[in-house]
Amino acid sequence: MTEEFVAPDMLVPDELAPHVLTPWVSWKLHTLVESRWRSDRPLIVTSNYTLDELAYHRRHAAGDGLSEGTLDRLLTATLVLPFEAESYRGRIKAQKLAAIAERRASPGALPAKSRSG
Repeated sequence: MTEEFVAPDMLVPDELAPHVLTPWVSWKLHTLVESRWRSDRPLIVTSNYTLDELAYHRRHAAGDGLSEGTLDRLLTATLVLPFEAESYRGRIKAQKLAAIAERRASPGALPAKSRSG
């Protein structure tokens, strides 16, 4: 693992998701977690998935996902802080889509542009 990922006092890889955990990415993540763990340097990992969901993906996705070694390191040296809240981006997206649908449905709304003209 390169020194640029081990040297910082704090490292925060954002959005650990099972669909991106190919064998290569999983190996790199394990190397990162191992390096930070051995160097006694903190690592904050964010995810919209629980550790159970990440581990489940490993067992059911032909080897892709969070490796057992990585999961072990994360579980033995981790304080899990679950945030169970509505997705802010999801809420904003829903509001924007509803506004678009309302404009299209309202009388006197401008017709949608024709793609041919």
